Amino acid sequence: MKPSNAASELSKSYVNANGKLILVEPPLAHVVKTARAILKELPTSVISIVIGMFLSQLYLLFYISQVLQSPAHQASIKVPLFLFVMLGVFICIAFKLGWSLVTEKEEALQKAALLRKARSLQKN
Repeated sequence: MKPSNAASELSKSYVNANGKLILVEPPLAHVVKTARAILKELPTSVISIVIGMFLSQLYLLFYISQVLQSPAHQASIKVPLFLFVMLGVFICIAFKLGWSLVTEKEEALQKAALLRKARSLQKN
């Protein structure tokens, strides 16, 4: 019985005998599938925090653009710009964590499949 998991459906590509990478799905579809798997792996609280950080980034981007348009307040842009960059870093860390979780599950499923295959060959 094959476990139903988002990570198990990610990697359908393979390397042929000549060493060429054969892509079963187009790269954009793979990116979308990976993003969905990451969103399934991350807890709801982390996703809500990331959405909040993204919305804060949008607000800060709007604020920074407004400050840049007024020449009198050019000096007060350092803090919002720092916050914008730090929120971006935190969002990247959260998605890197999700990517690591998905990759780890995918590797574990591949190892389990190899072990099952080895056990079935030993029984025969």
